[in-house]
Amino acid sequence: MKLYYPEFLFGLLLIAIPVIIHLFNFRKFKKVYFSNTSFLKDIQQQTSSRRNIKERLILLSRILAITFLVLAFAKPYIPQENTFSANQSHLVSIYIDNSYSMEAVNQDGRLLDEAKRKAKEIVATYGLTDKFQLLSNDFNGSQNRLLDKEAFLEALNALEISARTNDYQQILNQQERFFKTNNGYQKHAYLVSDFQQQDNLQLQKDSTVKYHLIKLKANSLPNVAVDSVWFISPLHRPQSKEQLVVRVKNYSDKSLTDVSLTLKINNQIKTIGKVAIAPRESSLDTLTFSGLNTGWQKGELRVKDYPMVFDDALFFAFQVKKDLPITIINSIIETNAIASAFDTDSFFKVQSIGESQINYSDLKQQHLIVLHNLKRISEGLSQQLIAYIKNGGNLSVFLPLEADLVSYTNFLKAAGVNYPIRYQKDSVMAASLNLKHPVFENVFENIPQQIDLPKTSGYYQLSNVTKTNKQNLMEVDAALPLLQAYQVGKGNLYLSAIPLEPQISNFTNHGLFLPLLFKMALLKRQEQTLFYILGMQETALIDNVDLAASEVLTLKSAQQEIIPELRNTSLGTVIFFADQVKEQGFYDLYKKDKLIAMLAFNQSRKESDLSYTSDADLDNSFGKNTEIIEADTSSIANQIKEVKLGASLWKLCIILVLIFLAIEMLLVRYFKIQANKTAIN
Repeated sequence: MKLYYPEFLFGLLLIAIPVIIHLFNFRKFKKVYFSNTSFLKDIQQQTSSRRNIKERLILLSRILAITFLVLAFAKPYIPQENTFSANQSHLVSIYIDNSYSMEAVNQDGRLLDEAKRKAKEIVATYGLTDKFQLLSNDFNGSQNRLLDKEAFLEALNALEISARTNDYQQILNQQERFFKTNNGYQKHAYLVSDFQQQDNLQLQKDSTVKYHLIKLKANSLPNVAVDSVWFISPLHRPQSKEQLVVRVKNYSDKSLTDVSLTLKINNQIKTIGKVAIAPRESSLDTLTFSGLNTGWQKGELRVKDYPMVFDDALFFAFQVKKDLPITIINSIIETNAIASAFDTDSFFKVQSIGESQINYSDLKQQHLIVLHNLKRISEGLSQQLIAYIKNGGNLSVFLPLEADLVSYTNFLKAAGVNYPIRYQKDSVMAASLNLKHPVFENVFENIPQQIDLPKTSGYYQLSNVTKTNKQNLMEVDAALPLLQAYQVGKGNLYLSAIPLEPQISNFTNHGLFLPLLFKMALLKRQEQTLFYILGMQETALIDNVDLAASEVLTLKSAQQEIIPELRNTSLGTVIFFADQVKEQGFYDLYKKDKLIAMLAFNQSRKESDLSYTSDADLDNSFGKNTEIIEADTSSIANQIKEVKLGASLWKLCIILVLIFLAIEMLLVRYFKIQANKTAIN
């Protein structure tokens, strides 16, 4: 047991004063009365053993009461392992969770406000020479400075809710880096948070630092969040019907019915719906709308939910294109069935070029490239086409009658697909279609039992080397495919074994030909992301942008304007915005005054699940050298002091003082002394 020695000495002084007075009075009493021997004998005869017992008990009670009163002034405590050193300055890192979950409330108000109050109580327990760090989820440079009490409280008052979230390990790593750059202090770390549930992992932390977890408890609240949205078709045409799939999640333990959904496009309500969601489950719904003009569109899907509203809206942006670029590469420029098919719809912008007219830099902008009546594929074109497919392009290959099989074989082998072995003169008719493939989706309103399919008097026999990324779209039987689809990188390659020459097959005149071409063009895999998540995604990919050396792109919102870093890649232009984007909403990307793209940002849904980590799981994750301090009391200052010093005993001393004073009062009042009758007689 240890004491505060100044207070202990003061208590001893309190004992010494009555003892000195008692001794002085005793000497005076002895001088007056003890000189009379007869009187002494009379007193001795009248004093009974009962009086002696009472007086001794009263004296003992009084001495014990004063003794424990002195000890209470001395604040005795039992020191614990890793307690504070009173002779060393302290470096204190206080993490305040300012994520969106801290907008939840309890009986004391908003959790963030309670966290600030607890932080002030923590600071109040330290001395004037101690230094502090205020750490939040923002992790900005100003949070790496040493602060005195006044500066800390000023920064604390300015702290607000942030869109960023960090897991426990990131927080510990940040605090550890701060401690390593500031030596010569005794180090303590506080984490004030609601401690939302995370993966129950063993955290890596500095064994020389004492960690204190102050767990805030929120009221149990239901919460519904818009989790995600996506279009059934990634391509958007003016005035066409759009189908948007929405996913809404219920983070509560109660079933919810009639959850209201409102979809706005460019601030105009397009549709309203309702969903029912089981506890801890997600619900999918499809919203249908139309009437979009060309250009960039601002989408907003919202649910009605209170009081957790930060995740009630999800913003997304997409582009309705005026037309779709398609390139047909021929040996010679001539009118052909493929160009005629695409000319039936003005949405398709078709160019038909010869091999000598190819602009390789323009190929990556095409939604579909068609090789038609191209007798030979050069090595340079082969390399460009393979790069185009792998980066998300669509390529259709129609083998002509006079195809150079060597060049086609080299190209298709390099692409990782099957290749033509020989031309076979044999009349066959397609027997079946792979209706599960997306190219046939919505092609047939009703599928007839006896379907009329294309026929040919000759075809190319294809190898059977590639099997994993291949699907037969049209075949005579499993051993004789006539049209195949391959996934190559992020793109698609379609390979036809039927020549398109009208003297060989009726494929170009068949009713299946036009919808197949349209679907091949529309099913481009690589489309711009609908939205990005703040704090989790730091880059965006857009179509390639050519910039001069002095030119920059500007990302603008109503509240903010930043100049992002750029990098051109084979996939497109990568924009690096990192943590520069602070608020959710829409951001326009400009090249000078020209709108290049529109990006939508949303808050992370990690904060939507209001499930909290138990004390047992916190102990398991943080391990040794960690204290969990209860935050649901009116003040945590005493708890912190106890952690700093050990188990305090001053309250026990006060209780014992009161007990011994009560014993003295009982002895005085109820312990009766009878006179000695023999002495009276």
